[in-house]
Amino acid sequence: MRQLKDITEHQCYNEFVDLFIEAFEDMDTQWLEIREARKDLFKLDILNQPECSIDLGLWRCDERVNWCVNEPDMSPLSKQEMESQQWLKRPEFLDFVASEPNEW
Repeated sequence: MRQLKDITEHQCYNEFVDLFIEAFEDMDTQWLEIREARKDLFKLDILNQPECSIDLGLWRCDERVNWCVNEPDMSPLSKQEMESQQWLKRPEFLDFVASEPNEW
């Protein structure tokens, strides 16, 4: 993290991406270990009667980031897109409209 701070302060951006990914991977590993530890707390609770209110957050994704995948554009609409209704032609909108109503 300190190296990332130094790079941005000195505007040495050539190394930024590699160090960012390294820092992110380290934090991601720590996060996944925390998530696994939370789940381990309840493995022996065979009666399913927890005596605490820890949210396991089972709905959260426990997968590592895949740096080779391009995610869909989730940026906000521009004023021009809103006014021209071009957002109706965005692939993610068309996929949403084509999906089953019970998936909404």
